Amino acid sequence: MAHHHYYVQCLSPQIFLVRERAAGDQAPSPNDRLVKSFDIRHDAYMYAESINEEHKKSPDISTL
Repeated sequence: MAHHHYYVQCLSPQIFLVRERAAGDQAPSPNDRLVKSFDIRHDAYMYAESINEEHKKSPDISTL
């Protein structure tokens, strides 16, 4: 199963963090970079989905 590069972490019913996975093939970790915080769950998931789509479209510089 492919993991999304960006994901939402729920800290509480009112705090949702969008994080960037440190390693794309590993499970989420406390060392993953914080990208943005939200107080509305839907907004956090929409933001993570949009940047995951952008990430898929951009070339991976590590393979160039």
